Amino acid sequence: MCEPHILKMIEDKIEEKMMACEMFTAFDITLAVQRAGIKKRHRKIRKEIKQVAGDLMWRYGYQNTLITLKGIGKKANLYHPPGADLDTYLPSIKPAAISVIKYNPKKNKNHKDTKSTKALQ
Repeated sequence: MCEPHILKMIEDKIEEKMMACEMFTAFDITLAVQRAGIKKRHRKIRKEIKQVAGDLMWRYGYQNTLITLKGIGKKANLYHPPGADLDTYLPSIKPAAISVIKYNPKKNKNHKDTKSTKALQ
């Protein structure tokens, strides 16, 4: 079970989507929660997202349909208002992580600029 503040944020993000009549998956909510500063992996909060969405979908008249995500080929539950064109849903893609290469003077003995490399360490 998630911490109460994370559960509240999940509920808020789902309600935002539903009030705006947007289609979404549990992964969309995970990304929204992560953008808000919560550092939890999708697999750790997916179950809570689905439970909260299931509880709220009746209040907002939402439906839940299993779809195959375009371009990805994975299946996901899509939460949507009745009559929504499911073919128009575009899956969210997590931004690629930025990799930082750390300079290691022991591995690169030919590098002579020690002032600029100290900032990287």
